[in-house]
Amino acid sequence: MITNLKETQSLNLNKKHYKEFHQEVTSYLEHLIKQNKSVYVASTIRIFLSHISKNHFNNIPINKIESNDILPIYIEQYRELLYKKTKKSTVNLLMGRIRNWLKFLKKNELANATYYNAEKNQNIRNLKYPNVIFEFERYIETFKNYTQPETYRKHVQLFYSYLRDTFSEDLIGPDSYIKISQIGLRHINDFEDSLSRKVASKKIKRGYMYTILKSIRLFFNYLKKRKLSDIKYYPPKRLQTNANRSNEYVEVHEVKEMIKHTFNPKPGMEHFSYRNLAILLLIFSTGCRPIEISNLKISDLWITESSVSLVSKKSKMRKLKIPREVMGYIEKYLDYRDCFHPSDDSLFQKKSGLCITSRNIYTIFRKSNFAAFKKMIGSPKSFRHTYITNALEAVNDIKKVAESVGHKNLSSTESYRYKTDDRLVANTLDIDPIMKYTEDIHYEFD
Repeated sequence: MITNLKETQSLNLNKKHYKEFHQEVTSYLEHLIKQNKSVYVASTIRIFLSHISKNHFNNIPINKIESNDILPIYIEQYRELLYKKTKKSTVNLLMGRIRNWLKFLKKNELANATYYNAEKNQNIRNLKYPNVIFEFERYIETFKNYTQPETYRKHVQLFYSYLRDTFSEDLIGPDSYIKISQIGLRHINDFEDSLSRKVASKKIKRGYMYTILKSIRLFFNYLKKRKLSDIKYYPPKRLQTNANRSNEYVEVHEVKEMIKHTFNPKPGMEHFSYRNLAILLLIFSTGCRPIEISNLKISDLWITESSVSLVSKKSKMRKLKIPREVMGYIEKYLDYRDCFHPSDDSLFQKKSGLCITSRNIYTIFRKSNFAAFKKMIGSPKSFRHTYITNALEAVNDIKKVAESVGHKNLSSTESYRYKTDDRLVANTLDIDPIMKYTEDIHYEFD
């Protein structure tokens, strides 16, 4: 199987390729030709899809298989098969070609499929947790398209660790892993009780408990889809109705300290300082989500009118006014943007030249917090909460606030009303939203 891969050192698409492959494959092959890259990719993808067809789709023609039909578990099973047939370096080469194909489709919005490198969590997996938990994480990322799949995985790992410590005699199998099929509702209910005790002792918040249990529900939905469990689980309604939305609040002096420690340009590193400062100020002034920062394109900036267009899956596109001072620092960042060697038109880039991610933005905040306070005080989420809280305190129309922050339901905005303070943080409303946060920035950094 592996020795017949080298069909050609270059690829010219012909009618055979268009007939043999789905459009998702031919689009990628055309992309490779434009890049003048020598490819054996056609053979690699053909063999991979043939394996998928034979083992999962009753030998249907491979041009009928779409990437969205390829579950992550199919990719992992194929990867394990290759390990039995050839050496590791060849496996990495072949799976790299498949990964690049799926990444191309996702980047160009031709499909939602993605490839997950199992080596990334190999050490953790071998020590504590079964494969199915990591497969669940990949499922959440690929097919549910959630932005932080690792959070759901950690919640399930918490549940798994509890079962292992509490029901080891009943559930542990001969391979030292819990037998997933043996987990029953009584085990989940016992886990619920343990979380309730933590809530009662104020070790965790009720809202966090509900979030964990929602992850457990998703996990068992996934197990049921794979016919590994027949449990249908829903978190108790009492938690759903009483779960308080966490409403972290960041004080003015804390914001200023973070800004000071964010903007600390070293020779040759100015592009990072201006990028990080622009991101912080943009979140301060709009209360936007990190994913909306990640989705920003250069074309979303309206420099003359000092506006920005934000969009995410949670909310429709909205155009917001931002303070002139904040737009000024975004313009300064644009002067340095080419230092990242950008590969696309995303506004904020990371070192590799690719679009910055929500996780990268969280890391920026984390470094600023630890530089300023030696601990985590103000996350992107807490700044969003601060924005909404102060906008409501400014007695602005709740519908206007909800539109500004991209809330689909007014109940989401209403949950912030209990927090009262005089500071104002609301953009595109009738008042200057972040004056108390930015009043010193112009003089300190200009």
